[in-house]
Amino acid sequence: MTNIHEINEFIENHNIKNELTSNFERLLKNTSKKELDITEKNICIDLENIEYKKTEFNFHFFQSSILKNHNKIGYYALIFDDNMNLTDELFVITC
Repeated sequence: MTNIHEINEFIENHNIKNELTSNFERLLKNTSKKELDITEKNICIDLENIEYKKTEFNFHFFQSSILKNHNKIGYYALIFDDNMNLTDELFVITC
């Protein structure tokens, strides 16, 4: 995928927004604030701005900002193989 139209079509066809939402909500529900290195769970992801890249090992990397009070505090990402099997997730707090 090389242009924004192809990426957006891929995101829609593979329900990436739903995958990001459900996995993020599951992570918040099943993981303590201490383990996530956050002070409260009143956070969300920005589904209107999903970044995509294909890694050097042909994995699909979808990243969304983590927001607290409309401010970016980190990012959440899902990584899929070429068969669109979820292989990993990243929850990163940057501030």
